[in-house]
Amino acid sequence: MEVISQKLEDILESLGPLTVDWQDETAHRVIDRLKTFPVKMAYSKRDVQTLLDADFDDGILMCRLFLGMSKDHFVSVLRGIRNEKGIGVKSYRADRDGFIEDLLSSGLLEAMTEEANRKPHWRHVLIERLRSGRGSAIAGQRRGAGEVLKILPKKSSGKCSERISRCAAHSPAHASKWPSATLRFHRRALRAF
Repeated sequence: MEVISQKLEDILESLGPLTVDWQDETAHRVIDRLKTFPVKMAYSKRDVQTLLDADFDDGILMCRLFLGMSKDHFVSVLRGIRNEKGIGVKSYRADRDGFIEDLLSSGLLEAMTEEANRKPHWRHVLIERLRSGRGSAIAGQRRGAGEVLKILPKKSSGKCSERISRCAAHSPAHASKWPSATLRFHRRALRAF
């Protein structure tokens, strides 16, 4: 094996922006479905069933889009609603009515009606860009701060308590809606204190 010697400057000089298209096969399928999605003044349980029956994974993704939730947040909320019941396609097929009723309790029908009937405005586009970029990062930080508070040992250092108390003001009200990945991350982070 030949050893190649490189200087940091040479490596940095060769670097450039990497342009990546965010639309994969799933995005193309979902966008195509959204283009043909019927606009109604009110949606029903039957509309949601049609959405999920056509392709469960894409249908669930569309439900998340209507609700404006990240995958982690949506999964956490749905698990909280369904308790011990599953949230995947097998659970849906085993009990369509129960699954859809649980899904509807998240406010899905109202969100579908609101989004499908929204009059587009340039501000909406910019606000959505802000929400999907900066907003999702801030929401994740706030969910994580609450998790740290929950698992913090009672006897912690002053340094640790000070850091946590700064985050406490941003902790969400409902701990059951936090993704388990956030909890695992912050448990690891606490070991560093």
